Amino acid sequence: MKSPFLLPLTSGLGLLALAVWLVPVPRLHPRPDLPEMEPFVPGETVVLRLSDPESFPDPESLGLVQRARAAGAGVRILRPGESMDSASVRAYQPAPGPESPAGYHPDQWPSLSYGSSIDRESARLLVLTAEETAVRNAAVIAKARQVRESGTDDGKGTRELRILSRARRGEIYLPGPVRAEKSRTPVPP
Repeated sequence: MKSPFLLPLTSGLGLLALAVWLVPVPRLHPRPDLPEMEPFVPGETVVLRLSDPESFPDPESLGLVQRARAAGAGVRILRPGESMDSASVRAYQPAPGPESPAGYHPDQWPSLSYGSSIDRESARLLVLTAEETAVRNAAVIAKARQVRESGTDDGKGTRELRILSRARRGEIYLPGPVRAEKSRTPVPP
């Protein structure tokens, strides 16, 4: 004996099961396979270019600087307007900036060889260690507290919140472009 409600009920349950199966479930992105960064060499010079030093934590708190110093390499911070002495150094600059990772996992540091073209698809990446993240976060939090206590922020705490948003977020560095000496000889048309 067939019930007149059996077919619609079964169809409804089947559609419900299909809908549940098709609903996207949030999934964590797997961490990519990350190659190791070229080790720093004692006596090597590492240049960190900061176009806007105000928007970054203390450079000494960055994992890249700490790794270079631990290996015996020298670190030089370039401010706007300063130029590099030689092209035999490894240079890094923020690109595109800590607020917009632009496709990189926030804990990764692109590390390209100096002078190579910036190819975002084949960037060699380095994951910050937990200790480096903790040191960097402590520096960011200290800077945010300093802004709050100095009274230079607006009433809403916008600047402090912007600084705090960088905690637990990795800095992204790409090598600075190679600047060849420009010839002053006019090029014929």
